[in-house]
Order: sequence, then C-alpha cells, then structure tokens
Amino acid sequence: LRAVGPGVSAFGRMFIAGGGIREAAFQEVKLGPANDFSIMATLPLVGEQKYVVTGRALDASALIESLSSTAPVLEDPKVRIKRPYNISATLSEVTMKSDVVLRDVIFRNRTDGIRMRAMDLSAAFPQGGTMRSDLIVQPDGSRRLRLTSNDAGRMVRAVTGLRSVVGGEVSLLADLPKLPALNDMIAMAQDPPPRFSGSLRAENFKVV
Repeated sequence: LRAVGPGVSAFGRMFIAGGGIREAAFQEVKLGPANDFSIMATLPLVGEQKYVVTGRALDASALIESLSSTAPVLEDPKVRIKRPYNISATLSEVTMKSDVVLRDVIFRNRTDGIRMRAMDLSAAFPQGGTMRSDLIVQPDGSRRLRLTSNDAGRMVRAVTGLRSVVGGEVSLLADLPKLPALNDMIAMAQDPPPRFSGSLRAENFKVV
C-alpha cells in the first residue's frame, strides 16, 4: 500500500484473513511535521495483540485527549475482559498536550486483557528534566507503580494541558491490586473495580 499527498506519505503492507486485518507493517508513516514513524501490528483472531512503533516523531496529543475525555464503555457490565495487548515504542520525539515535547522516548506496556503486567517509560524534556515510570511485579503478584519527574509542571501540562503549575519535583508510588492466576480471569473480571493506595509527593513547584 502507498499513499502520497500534501504533507502525507505512507508505505506498507497489510495481511487480511478471517474477515479482518491480522498483520500490518508500515515502514513509513508521515503526517505533517509531527508524525514520522514506522509501525508493525500483529492482530491474531485470539490472544495478544502486538504493536511496535519506532521513528523520529509521533503526535500523541489527540490520543491523550481522547483517553481523558471518553469514559470506558463495557460491553458486558459483568465481564470487563478485553483483548490483551503488548505495546513497544521507541521514538526520538513525542508531542503531548499543550505542545509539550518529550525526547528520547522509550515506552513498553503489556496487559493480560484486564490489568497491566508490565510497564516502563523513560523520556526527557528538551528544556531539561526527565520523566520516568515503571511497574514492579513481585512473585506473589503484588504490583507497585512508580512515577517520577524533576519538572512536575511540564509533566502535568503534557498529560492534562493545565498550565498553572510551574517547575517542581513529583514522585508517585501506587500499590495496585495483586495479579490473579491466569485461569481465574473471569472471576476477577466480575469483581468490583480495583482500588489503589499509595503516596504522592510534590515539592518546589509554583502555581500561577
């Protein structure tokens, strides 16, 4: 497949079977100055969906806006299981909300269809400062999410668009519900929504 137009260029291939796309590999996707990447997606009929994104630039602002403004819709209120996925992204530049830019972005995220089983994020701001996050999973299934940044204001603006927080450091530790055995997924999906506990520390910031 090849698409060419003003500010647009895409080249790749797709494999279709069973009434849907099962694999897509685009070596080049260019949509304006903020999107220049390649993507490979593996979408089997059952099981884990895999996405690998690499390249120079990706504009994630519209995706963040969509995730923050749309409440999740459950097909069955008694069963919340969704398709498991595995995302891997390595990008030189990612545009977030309010035109905040992240550099040298490395992101990994994997779920079992209900809860995160792996997550790592490493990124830097061009003006200085970093943002890092990871998920620590213990042998007993307990999980702890860590998030730190030495530019709290820019991180908040990147995710929420809020411009009133300037500078500062932020550290978040969140204990997430334990992972159940894989053969107990249906029972877990019917449980009430999970609760989270932990600590949030923010200091040396200004509100303007």
